[in-house]
Amino acid sequence: MKYLQTKNIVDYFVNSLRKVFATNNTWVNSDNEVVELKEGNKPQIYDHQPREPEDYPIVVIEGAGGPLDHWALDDFVDNVWIVERLGSVPNVYEILGNGHSQAFGIKVSNDLKLRSVGIALKYADKLNGDITVSLSVASASAPGVTIASGTIAAFEDTDFVWKWVELEPQPILLADQLYYVKLEAPNDCIYYVERDTNPDTSLTLYPYWANRYNSGDWNISSSSTLFAVAQGPVNKRLGGGIQANLSLRVEAKDIHTMHSVEDIIFIYLNMFRHSNLKREEAITYPPTINTELNDLSDMTEAGLRIINISKGAESVRERGNDRIFSIILNVETYSFWSEDFEVDTLKKVFPTIENYN
Repeated sequence: MKYLQTKNIVDYFVNSLRKVFATNNTWVNSDNEVVELKEGNKPQIYDHQPREPEDYPIVVIEGAGGPLDHWALDDFVDNVWIVERLGSVPNVYEILGNGHSQAFGIKVSNDLKLRSVGIALKYADKLNGDITVSLSVASASAPGVTIASGTIAAFEDTDFVWKWVELEPQPILLADQLYYVKLEAPNDCIYYVERDTNPDTSLTLYPYWANRYNSGDWNISSSSTLFAVAQGPVNKRLGGGIQANLSLRVEAKDIHTMHSVEDIIFIYLNMFRHSNLKREEAITYPPTINTELNDLSDMTEAGLRIINISKGAESVRERGNDRIFSIILNVETYSFWSEDFEVDTLKKVFPTIENYN
């Protein structure tokens, strides 16, 4: 779910209507003559005002704001933990230490400030020693040069436990970039790490696992992962319901084109208003509009609903030697507003003696 405010709602409408007119070039319905646009009459869609000389027809979308829903059941104040889970059902374990190094990949869809990583580990045999944890950008699909690191202190838990480590300097993972978290332990100790050999790719979108013995080459698998968690910042999210009213102004140099563009938008928005994520096929009753059902559901998935659509009065004005015909469509929408505030960790705010010197 995405949480929208008025500026985001205007962007969604601009992009959706641009897509409608980009994929429908002729708009001819010879039976009912409800909508017909001649070639070259595809309108330009703008948010607020055109930023270049107008080439009519045009559609201008403006956000007029609207009231907050103070009685909405979806008003909320919540903590948002940004977490990337790697693996879900560990079914084998791997050796860490005694010459064996392990690594798991992290690849995120949005930039992520990495707060800490957690790994499921247990002590196995021999002496116990500190585990070095390092983060690197992938190089040729293998762990590369270290950009941040931390240490897991030696322990003797013989059952699998979660061990957490903060990496310094605090890294920011860039979207769509593969990173590796590498684990290394001294040769005179042995730990075990858990691995999921068949991760659920709906939970772990980009599973990667790498291991090597001594100074040999890394063995890479893009179909499994160690059992681990990458934690981003903790946010305090405030939000609730918002009603935003939009004004869609259609302008053209002739009244027929103005009405054709208006009809197309009116039909499209009403299709969207009645769209349903569970619908299996689009409406095919004439006049047929070649709009993909997925396009109709984009805004629904984003949490945006159309409440009502109404038409205003027609008007005409002179611009140079031209007459510009225009009409207003008023659209009432309902969505969610939110704002995220990053919460400092206790480590950052805990008072120490240095604060009082």
